[in-house]
Amino acid sequence: CALPIWVILASLGLDAIKDFYLGVNVGEAATEFNGGLTYSEQRGILKLLAYHDGPAAQPAFVSAKWITVTSMKFSLLDTYTAIRELLDAMNPAVGGMVQGQIKGLNKQLGVDLERDLLGSLGDDVIVASAPRPGASADAPVPLTEFDQFYALSLQNAAAFTNAVEALKRMMGPQGDKLFEKREYLNQTIYTYAGSKAGAGQKGFSYSITPKYLFIAAGTPAVIETALQGLDGKQPTLWQLPEVKEALADVPAKACSLQYQDTHAMIGSVIETVAQLAPMFASKAKAPESEEEGETSEKPDSDKSPFDLSAKPDSSALAKYWSNAAGYAWKNSQGLYFHSKLNHAK
Repeated sequence: CALPIWVILASLGLDAIKDFYLGVNVGEAATEFNGGLTYSEQRGILKLLAYHDGPAAQPAFVSAKWITVTSMKFSLLDTYTAIRELLDAMNPAVGGMVQGQIKGLNKQLGVDLERDLLGSLGDDVIVASAPRPGASADAPVPLTEFDQFYALSLQNAAAFTNAVEALKRMMGPQGDKLFEKREYLNQTIYTYAGSKAGAGQKGFSYSITPKYLFIAAGTPAVIETALQGLDGKQPTLWQLPEVKEALADVPAKACSLQYQDTHAMIGSVIETVAQLAPMFASKAKAPESEEEGETSEKPDSDKSPFDLSAKPDSSALAKYWSNAAGYAWKNSQGLYFHSKLNHAK
């Protein structure tokens, strides 16, 4: 028989949620956003919000050329544990079956995935968006030409590497051939070669360093940039005066912080619109539906909803767009955030 709705809500922890709020304050110097999610206790799906107390890391490999960066204290192991507990609470039989399958897989692989894979991860997580090499605020590229970068701190790189290699061996003799392997600055970069990334598709690469796992969706260039910054000798985002100013009010206990070069991001958004303009123009060629007794006229072949000749340059955008920054923090009663879109001076 179906479970009563209150049993389901209690199992999911939804009955522990108290408030969700969001406030916006438009000021002269900045537009500020404040919000939060409060609860009576953190259980059920609320445990998926596995943030740890700060400070959030500011590693040297974060390049000054990256447009958006988020650094957070977040445990993937705690999230996995919360999912397992949720499954057990909702359906113990299914939860037990899944755990049995995982134990069988561990035996087949010769590793303990929870201990060696997830347990080898730390709680520093970096997420960034980076334009391909050669791009800048003065020469922006469309968002389709951005690389996505992820970094996860490692507590035991050797155990993590062993678990990853075991998973690849499970694919059979062809498993190792799915990744092209090359050395770069005394580190190894693996790029998925199972299918070549075509237009509009993202490639996948990763590199395991002694302290971090680097992952790239796009080209491996963003991993190369991160590896160049491991020794702290490359310009890093955190050293930029405008970044220091934007993050000056971030408290030490913040479990997450974020910075965005909004000026550069808007430039890339405009380039994306310009890239899509021919598609809109081709759609505009389609004849309007004809009314009885009338003949519709086809639009000019060059008709487009955008006037690309009016596209603003970097200096024009700088008059209106600056940067944005924010942070989040938590306590036993909830998770809260504050972000600020700074107005151009």
